[in-house]
Parts: sequence; structure tokens; C-alpha cells
Amino acid sequence: MAHLAGPKWNTPAVFTLQFRCCPWGEIVAYGIENSMRDALDFTLTEEHVEQAQAKAQKSCMPYFHTAMWESVVAGGRYMPLRVYAVADGTMVAPGDPIMRVEGPLELAAHIEPLLHRVFYPSLVASHARWVTQLVGAHRVAEFGYRSAINDEMHDLALDSLFVGGGISRTSSDLASDLYATVGTVAHRFVQGSQSVESAYDTQIAHMKSPVLLVDTENPIDGIKLALKKQAENLEKAIAMRIDSGNVVEQLRFIFEKYAADGGKKPEQHTIIVSCISSDEHLQEVENSLSEKEKSFVHYGIGNLLIAKNKTREAASSAYKLSEMGGRAVMKWSGTPEKQSLPGRPTLAEKTDEQRIISQVGEYETDLLELAYDHGQFLREHNLEAARHRVKASPVIALQTQKSPQTTALTHSLRVTRSAVH
Repeated sequence: MAHLAGPKWNTPAVFTLQFRCCPWGEIVAYGIENSMRDALDFTLTEEHVEQAQAKAQKSCMPYFHTAMWESVVAGGRYMPLRVYAVADGTMVAPGDPIMRVEGPLELAAHIEPLLHRVFYPSLVASHARWVTQLVGAHRVAEFGYRSAINDEMHDLALDSLFVGGGISRTSSDLASDLYATVGTVAHRFVQGSQSVESAYDTQIAHMKSPVLLVDTENPIDGIKLALKKQAENLEKAIAMRIDSGNVVEQLRFIFEKYAADGGKKPEQHTIIVSCISSDEHLQEVENSLSEKEKSFVHYGIGNLLIAKNKTREAASSAYKLSEMGGRAVMKWSGTPEKQSLPGRPTLAEKTDEQRIISQVGEYETDLLELAYDHGQFLREHNLEAARHRVKASPVIALQTQKSPQTTALTHSLRVTRSAVH
């Protein structure tokens, strides 16, 4: 695109990043500091420019803008931009601006793909907040290592789960230096044993807190055998893991058996449900339990938290030009939710639950603070601080409205557009 801009590549411009939707309502903006560093934490040299130019020529790309990148080297080797952003852990509503980038047009545009990647940790954190509001963080462990495409993604997901929902247990031993590890034996252990009962006996004999898989064969038969082992070992906490089948029916069967046997102490015996496939499924299971029963049922959730609905499309993230050469601009769309914000938009806080999409300087409060300034990073990533912001946020739905200046800018651009067309 820089070659099309020609000499206008360094026209002063403003870009605004938004999430236009979220499957769980409010959004936990998280990953801001890390995405900025991914995009901007480098020192450009003459050698880098020469290598990029050579690669462009080899790839038959005739439009490498050598002059633009040479100007970055000459100007100090850093990206000559300013980035204003909300702090990690800030609660925002769909449509709220979360980041504003100011600087030369094509350099500000160049970093768009890397800034967009904030969608993933934000969606994971937002989902974790929704899940733990429903069931409580103490009843959830992360079982999603297999759903992550690499270790880096999984580590990012774990941090996001903690920030959004306070989830601090994982089945991954690789994360044991930061999070409590939990887990059960694999199905192969039961399958490779002489019988299900012999597998259970081995676990009970050699594990402090065994978790018995009940679905290697018929789940109800597995539950009956697990109940028998619990009755034979009342001094030991023996959990069951439900990993397939009708979860509600299996839980009802277990609790009815507990109720029929006054000699049992079910408070010793946790039930782990590890086959939750959707938010609706989780709600169905929770709604089937009494308050007392809920204290015995924990969830090991993997793909649902780590991968499902965690694409850029699920957040509809947008990085659009808001101002160019001091003139406000907008992207218009046949879908109103996809219309961008004009000018130099920011987010003012009226009350804990009320926000205003305003213009810079219109209100005293401003949630978009300077975070990067011409090579200088002004904020550090702080996991605990981000978690604290989420915990301190109200549970009620956020309400956002546009300020008089933002509304007037939008109206003016709409009138101008109508006149042109």
C-alpha cells in the first residue's frame, strides 16, 4: 500500500482499534502491552532494509518502499509512532476504542496485523470471566494443552484465563512453575489394565488422590464400580471423572446413590466433568445441580476455553483510519456495527458502568493512555494488576454512548458523503 500512497506515506494519521462484538457481552481487553511489543520492539538498521529490499526483488515484488524505511533508520531506528491504549484487564463494551495509533500514515498502517492479535487473549479472558461468574474459579481447571497449536499459545491462554477469571489450575506439567497442576490418569491406563477394577485398585493403592475414569466401558457400570471403591476406602478421597455420555443423567445417578447410602461421605469425593462442549452445555449441567451438589462438581475444560470461538471473527476486531492530515475520516458500511470511529477517538469513564466514546480533550477522564512514544515503552506487562482490574469491575453490563463531538463528527461526515453521492 505504501507505493500507492507515494509521497503521502508520511502524512500524519490516526488509526483506531476496536472489538465490534464478543460472544460473551463485555470484553476483557488483555494482551495490549504484549501486542505493542510484538509490533514495535525492534531496532531497524541499514542491513535490515537492504535484506528486505533484496527479498522483495527476489520475490518479484516491485513495490518495496525503500525511502520510507530508510527514513526510519535515519530518524533513530525506531517506529516514529505514538500508541494510546487501555490498560490490560480493562473491561470494555463492543465498539469501544481500545487502542489509538498516531504517526506517519503507512508506518502506522504497517503494524496492523500484529496489533490485531490482541483478539485472542482478550477473547480467552472474556470467556473465562463468563465461565467463572457462572461456576466459580475454584471449580474450574484448564485441560486444553492439546487444543493449543504451540506452547506459546498455551502459555498465553493460561495467563488470559487467570486475568479474566482467576483460573489458576492446569493439567499441563509445563506450566507447573506458575500454576497449580491437576490431572487424572489417561484412558490408556485403564484400557491397558487387566480389568477396570484392577486399574482402580492400582490407582487407589499408589495415588494420594486418585481420580477414577468411569467411561472406558459403560459409564454407569464405571460409576457403580467407582462408588464401590469409595465405600471400601472411606478414609481416602477418591474422585470420579465423567468424560462422555449424558452428564446430567450420570450426575443424577451418583447423587441419588449418595443420598440412598447414609454411610457415605460425598464431601470427600469430587466429581470432575471434563466433556463440556459448549456454554449451553455448561449451563445445562449447572442448572441440574442443587447448591450443595455444585460444591462437589468441578470442571476440567479444554477446547471450549482455549480454541472455540477464539478467532478474530468472533471479536470482529477492526483497525481503521480515523484521521488523515488533520481531517476526520470514517469507514462506512451496510452493517452499522461495522462503521468505524472518526477523528481522534478515546474512551471516557463517566461511572463504573458508563463509558463515553469521546474525542481527545473532550473529557477529563481518558482510559486510553500513552503507552508507546517514539521508541519508548511507557508501561510494563503486569499479570496481577490486570487481574485486579477485572475483579474490581462491575458485573452489570457496560453502557457506552457517543459524546457530542463524536456524534457531530459522524453526522458531518455522513452529510458530506451524501452530498458526494
